[in-house]
Amino acid sequence: DAGASESLNIAVASVLPNRPDMVLQAVDHGFKLERLCRVPFIEPDEQTVKHFIQSSSQKLEKLAGEGNQRAANCLQQLNG
Repeated sequence: DAGASESLNIAVASVLPNRPDMVLQAVDHGFKLERLCRVPFIEPDEQTVKHFIQSSSQKLEKLAGEGNQRAANCLQQLNG
């Protein structure tokens, strides 16, 4: 069911600022990077979006700096 699938994507993506490594590992288990590396909130306020992107970007930049290409791709997707 599409609704359940989208809910699962949102749940996984919402962890991005805290555990980007776990979110990126989900790609190996059938999730699509472009569905996970995005703001996962429905009708969020501007401050929530800004905080989510900043928090996620900091951790993704660290992983990308360590050579994690998936983190670099996620960062590009999130900020694109």
